[in-house]
Amino acid sequence: MLVDYLGEVKPGMDYSSLSALAYRLVRLFWWEVLQINPDQQDLRLSTQTATEWRERLGLTTDGRIRREIHSILFGIRAPHRDLAEWAYDDPIRWVIWVAPCPVPRTQSRSAAKAKRRQKSTMQARTRSLSPLLPAFRRRGAGTPGLGPAAAGRRNGDAGREGIHRQWGPVRPVRLDYPV
Repeated sequence: MLVDYLGEVKPGMDYSSLSALAYRLVRLFWWEVLQINPDQQDLRLSTQTATEWRERLGLTTDGRIRREIHSILFGIRAPHRDLAEWAYDDPIRWVIWVAPCPVPRTQSRSAAKAKRRQKSTMQARTRSLSPLLPAFRRRGAGTPGLGPAAAGRRNGDAGREGIHRQWGPVRPVRLDYPV
């Protein structure tokens, strides 16, 4: 089923996104479910299995606390919604896989709250560091790219007099390999 699902969504995704989705579905969801309940045959998880899966999702594979789980939860929620929708169009193929989503709506809603909290933290950090910026610029006056040369670039000047090349000659790159 997972291979069929990934084959269906593949035309609309780039490789990186598809690879990330496959990792979330196979490793972070299905493999963990099978570790909890080896007899699991379909996507209909018992309440106990779903709860234990969500608890295990909070930790990375090496035992550290996972910093961001909302994208994983959305990645698991999406196939459940897609399967339910596709079951109307092609019931013979997809209806046997339709099941309740193991991610409750409350956790989906908490993603927006976490995003606002993260944005607030980043803005507070920017506000706390802004007063230090003039001292940082004065201290970097002798460093290429931080002092007068950077000021010249702001005024439209290329500022090349303050930048010196510190590495050897650049070798050409061959581009005649087959694509």
